[in-house]
Order: sequence, then structure tokens, then C-alpha cells
Amino acid sequence: MTTRASLRTTLTELVSAWWFGGPTYDERITYLRNRSLLGLIRAAVSICAFLLGLMSIGLLINIAPLSTPVQVRLVVCAFVAAFWAVRWQVGPLPGAREAAVFVATSIIAIYGASSAQHDPVGVALGVASLAMIATFGALILTTRWFVVSMVLVAAAIAATAPPIAAVHGMFNAGLASAILAGATIGVPGTMQFGMTFSWLDTAEAGTDPLTGIPNRRGLRTRWTTWAMRRSPSAEHVGVLVLDLDHFKEINDGRGHAAGDEVLVHVARVLRVEGAADDAVIARLGGDEFALLVMGRSTQECLDLGDRIRRAVAGDAGVITSIGVAVDEHPDVDASLLTALLEDADRGMYEAKRTRDAVVLAS
Repeated sequence: MTTRASLRTTLTELVSAWWFGGPTYDERITYLRNRSLLGLIRAAVSICAFLLGLMSIGLLINIAPLSTPVQVRLVVCAFVAAFWAVRWQVGPLPGAREAAVFVATSIIAIYGASSAQHDPVGVALGVASLAMIATFGALILTTRWFVVSMVLVAAAIAATAPPIAAVHGMFNAGLASAILAGATIGVPGTMQFGMTFSWLDTAEAGTDPLTGIPNRRGLRTRWTTWAMRRSPSAEHVGVLVLDLDHFKEINDGRGHAAGDEVLVHVARVLRVEGAADDAVIARLGGDEFALLVMGRSTQECLDLGDRIRRAVAGDAGVITSIGVAVDEHPDVDASLLTALLEDADRGMYEAKRTRDAVVLAS
């Protein structure tokens, strides 16, 4: 009984983490981009949509006679497929809502085209397209949107069962439905479940365990997520790097536990002060912290640094040296954050010469 209760608890926790703690669309895209998989997935989706369009056109040409409603259905399917085949290759990456619309309309179009004929090759192509779209949804859709797409797939499978049963019997219809469900719901569902926990492990690796804010790796992940949603050029990207002065004396004189308390308190202060400027807070290591600020001028970044300097001294009881680096007309790419961190770090060391100062990196 204890083992069964423990198993139920574990399953409940896993399902809860999958339902409530899964990554957002942007986080999923970042995850795939960082692993050099996004280009391959975009190409595969476009090919899948292209094949769906070819199937619809082939049915229009080769199968006769077709009723007018079926002809209209196939024409609509062909246009939908052509649109998405081009859309996933041209222009900026679709957003979360557009991706969900793509999956939903594709499932409906695949069912509409497949149900218009009974040729085994056409049916097989429809099933393969449906499986690819469902797999794509498993990779990029958030948990709730994925569940909606699986409901649509289940409805499509259920709608195909009666015609099969009428010709081949209930057993064959049930067997076919089970195979379809396994390929288009079971496999994608397992992938979606697994990717959620893979991402959660990655997110945990990007978080500083002491303060609960991002570490250096987490900061770069946040930067990638932000940068990929912006145009190649954007105004004002700033980085603040701060170091706690005389922190070693706290560790040596009061113990490492006291030092940890100071670090946690400083992180809390940074959250509060950085919130007004939508700053991303990170602990780079030891007693060094960073703030990433987008869309703020140089003076606003300096003002933020001064607020932080005063707040840390007043609330945490320690003084800081802060370096600030701002690019007011940046080219947004992966190297920009590295360059700004290096510049802000130099500014921080300049500030350390006088202590309790905020210095703009030259």
C-alpha cells in the first residue's frame, strides 16, 4: 500500500509539474535554438505543409467525380497548406498564438483532405502529416495549447472510426484507431512530457541555488530569449555589474553563513530596485551581481546604479562598486551581452578605486 501511495504521489507531482511548470513558447524556441534544432524543425514543418498541399491538389486532379463541397474543402486545404509552408520560411518566427493557430488549422486541413478519399497512399500520407504536426506541437506549444491540439487530433480519429467500421468491422476500426492514437497522440504526448522536464532541468541549472536569481548561464538564456524577439537593431541595451566591497571581511569575521545572508539580502534589494526598469537580475559568482536593462538610456542606467548603491548600503549594510556599460544603438546579437559585461566589469574595477561609486565604462 505504501508503495502504491508513493507511486500515486510521484505521478501527481509529475503531472502537476508538467501542467503548471512547463516552459513558455519563447522558452521552448530558445531551447531549440540553443541546440541548433530550430532551423531543422522549421524546414520539416514547411515540407509537411507542402506535402499536404500536394495531396489536396492531387486529389482534385485525379479523383472524379467529386462533389462541390469536397472540391471546396480540398481547395481550402491546399491554400492553408501553401500559406503555412511559406510562412514558416519567410518573415520573423511566428509567435505563440500564431503557432497554435497553425497546428489547429493544419490538423483540421489534414483531416479534411484525408477524409475526402480512400486511397491507401493518400490515407498514409495524411496520417504521416498528422503525426508530424502533432510532434511539432509537442515541441513548441505550451502544455495547455498542446492539450487542445490533441483534442482536435482525437476528434479527427474518432470521426474516421465509423466509416472504417462500416466497411471493415468494429474490430478493425478499433485497431486502426488505436494505432492512429499511438502515432499521433501517444508519441507526441511522451515527447512533450519529456521536453518539459528536460527544460526544467536546464532552467534549474541556470538558477543560482542560494539567491534564487539567474546565474551567468541563466542571464545568457534570458538575453537570447529577449534578443530573438527584437529586430536586428534596437535602442539602448545596458548592463550593470556590481561587486560588494570588503565582502571577504564579512566571511572571515562573521562566518560564511552570515555572508550568505548578505548575498540573499542583496539579491532581494536588486529585485526591488531593478523592477522599476524591468531589469534582469543575475549573480555572476561570489559577491558579483549583474543587471541587464533594455530600452533605458545611459542616464537612466546610471540613476538605477545610484539607487542600487544607496539601497544596498541602507538595507544590506554593505557598500558596492558598480560599473555601467550602455550601447545606445546596438546590433542585437549573441556577442553584445559579452561585450557589455566586459565593459561594465572594467567600469566596476574603476569604481573600486574610490569605493561606493557608480562608474560609466568608457
